[in-house]
Amino acid sequence: MVLASPASATTLVEGIARRQRLQELLDLLRDVTHRALVNPIGEPAREMLVAWGFPEPCLDHLDVGFFPDPAYVGWELERGGSSVSEAEGAGLLEASWSGHVVGPWRNPRGRILTFFAWEPDHSDRAERYASARCRQPRTLFGKDVAMSPPTGHLCVVEGLLDVLLAHNLGMACVVGLGSSLGGLSVQRLARLAASGIREVTVVPPDDEAGRLSVVTVLDNVGSPRCRGMEVFVVDPALMAGARDLGQLVRRQGDQALREFHTWRMEGDVYRLMMVPLHD
Repeated sequence: MVLASPASATTLVEGIARRQRLQELLDLLRDVTHRALVNPIGEPAREMLVAWGFPEPCLDHLDVGFFPDPAYVGWELERGGSSVSEAEGAGLLEASWSGHVVGPWRNPRGRILTFFAWEPDHSDRAERYASARCRQPRTLFGKDVAMSPPTGHLCVVEGLLDVLLAHNLGMACVVGLGSSLGGLSVQRLARLAASGIREVTVVPPDDEAGRLSVVTVLDNVGSPRCRGMEVFVVDPALMAGARDLGQLVRRQGDQALREFHTWRMEGDVYRLMMVPLHD
């Protein structure tokens, strides 16, 4: 039996302590920003969320918040016993987040991994969700809800707010990437397959980039590492003119949940019928 040296044991303990402080900081930031959302200072963010499709009464329980500016948030973090320098070091006091809706990105056990900031007006759709330190987790957004109880099917969309909107209407199997569906890599698909997922339904944006991202996903799922997994596609062109799942839900509410899965097709059929030039 090999015993750790005193120096390595100390390093291990210090690492555990740092991770614990970071987790406490992330939990506190969630509380600070959520309070800002539901208080008068968060009125612009609430109006934005209501316009996106969230009913006003649900905002108290929605797992997002409002980031007024770094000075305000830093002051509130210090009041809660945290360190501004640690928050800055973790990339959680970004000036570019000022005035934006923010929210925690959790792992399947519900622990916060990082925070995202929602920038709905960004010209690049892939940049509408900025993560702390410009790094998105490998865990799909919303998987903590989608995997409780475990399910063999997931619906994957790009927008994180689309995920929360779907969950609010009872569609718990929806998860998000926060970027192009092309980010559903072989590694991510393989991890989903290992966790028991056998079917993935993707909802691409109704544009050329969205269609090409589906081709990437179909190529990736063909890897031997993803054996036993099947990809289905919901073409937005079939969704009453809605560009994506979020717009569909905003227009049709619960009706969308009753019709949604009737519109999906096998991935290879989609490739043949919708993107023959890239077959």
